[in-house]
Amino acid sequence: MRWLRQWAPLILLLGAIWILSTLLFSADSTGRVVFPALRRLLPAITAHELLETHYWIRKLAHVCVYFVLSLVLLRALRRGRPGWRLSWALGALGLVMAIAFLDELHQYYVPGRGSSIRDVFLDSAAAALAQVFAWQRVRRQPRLPESSSTAEPAS
Repeated sequence: MRWLRQWAPLILLLGAIWILSTLLFSADSTGRVVFPALRRLLPAITAHELLETHYWIRKLAHVCVYFVLSLVLLRALRRGRPGWRLSWALGALGLVMAIAFLDELHQYYVPGRGSSIRDVFLDSAAAALAQVFAWQRVRRQPRLPESSSTAEPAS
């Protein structure tokens, strides 16, 4: 059961990434939702601005998903141990880079989707940022006092 608790979030997130890489989430498909929403929010938006905003929303989605993936991988690699270690961070970062590459490779073979090495770099940068975030978070936590081998004097 511990194994499931440790790895289930990663497995679920990888499944979500696989689905996000299908035709269901192509630029055309997401545009059908994003364009009307943006037009309602910003009635004066031009066609060029609409396309640019849609592009940046999709890139922001990459950053968010791979930021979270990096943290989930770090959690799995820690195996319940506290803190942050460079070896865990590098392991998570390396795995994210491999997953990002495989995700783009998958998209290359999906009709109606495209792949880009730039997305692999963007995803990797998001993963690295997540590791810096995790390191900073651990660094700012107050340290617990070392357990002392001497007992406190009885009153």
